[in-house]
Amino acid sequence: MKFRMLIAATVVFGLMPGVSAAAPPPGGANQRPSVEGCIGQTLFNGVWRLLVTESALKENPDDPDYKNWGITLELRNGKNAQNSPSDSGFQDYPQIAFEDGTVLDMATTEAKVQYQKAIFYKSLPPGGVAKMTMYYRLEGDDATKTPTKLLVNIKRTEFGKTFGYSVADPSFRVKLDCKS
Repeated sequence: MKFRMLIAATVVFGLMPGVSAAAPPPGGANQRPSVEGCIGQTLFNGVWRLLVTESALKENPDDPDYKNWGITLELRNGKNAQNSPSDSGFQDYPQIAFEDGTVLDMATTEAKVQYQKAIFYKSLPPGGVAKMTMYYRLEGDDATKTPTKLLVNIKRTEFGKTFGYSVADPSFRVKLDCKS
């Protein structure tokens, strides 16, 4: 009886040679849950509406000596009160991710300042919209790759303040390799 229980436990927990463990969840076990969609699809997390309208290799007028990936987006206030991303849980700067799982941050000070002015610190009335093209410098190995995702990290609560998001994780993930 004990031997049968040991064999059953061994099979269940994958300790026998030749028995494989269950496959990891799609997207990776550590992928942050997010509101997800494609280029041209408006995503809504209960507070903000995000629409990516274009993702392409572009010349950045502030960084003409390098290849840059440009992502054009609109961020619209979905609340019935004045609101700003900086006051509602937005974290750092959006990142782009590649097929191999590597991520790229905004590399230049100019790109970061443009994002801060156009999006992060923008105070928007109900229904108000902020628009911009974000630039990511492609250097070295990244110069030959095409990004597959835009990642916007947003906290649901911060410093004890709740922002009113209607989803468990209000972050956005936009698939740059599909269009709706």
